[in-house]
Amino acid sequence: MKKNTIISVLLVTSTILSLMGCSAPSSDASEAESELQLSESAPEETGESGETEETTSTENEKTTDSSASESGDAITETTVTVNGKAVSVLNDAEKTLSDLGTPADKNTEFWGETMPVYKFDSGVSLSTYVKDGKEYAYCMDIKKEGINTARNIGVGSTKEEMIAAYGEPFEDKEEYERDGNKGKINWYEFDSYSVAFGIENGKVGYYYFTDKANNETFSNLVDAQVMSGT
Repeated sequence: MKKNTIISVLLVTSTILSLMGCSAPSSDASEAESELQLSESAPEETGESGETEETTSTENEKTTDSSASESGDAITETTVTVNGKAVSVLNDAEKTLSDLGTPADKNTEFWGETMPVYKFDSGVSLSTYVKDGKEYAYCMDIKKEGINTARNIGVGSTKEEMIAAYGEPFEDKEEYERDGNKGKINWYEFDSYSVAFGIENGKVGYYYFTDKANNETFSNLVDAQVMSGT
């Protein structure tokens, strides 16, 4: 029963994140169950004293303002120009919010005040979370024409133009419906970030950048919140 509950929670969380437009390609339920079965059946590691050793994955809990180990190319590739300002999801959230200007809306419907989505008249939305008193950006999506990526792809570009600029997508199986339009997410994966294009009727309907480290931390916070029932 506990295993089934955990699977249901994970699937609900994945679905909500997908609806928000800032999620990685979803795994099948069978894959999630398989991983849980392996986790439950694996023997615990014990130290010489016989006590269970506690391991910590620093990567899973990593939170960054930007990836210090990345070359400048990551910042360049995730930068778009909005109202004359260069903004990137990999930049410090406070700076990015300042550059984007006054939001038209601050949506806290899904996860509360500490995990808001800022929406701007420019057609840009910035998803953030607050941890230890500091705000971090994990996703930035663009829904209006005229704001293109560093490879000159934006809303209105054709799928053929997208492939010419980025190559074949990492994945294009996830379907969605937005404002009455059906589409498929075309996903590209890089070291510290990902970019996804929603293809609707052969053209980009919207797209978004994800800071992978911050997105993982956000997902962990959401999972903990859902599991606790708060």
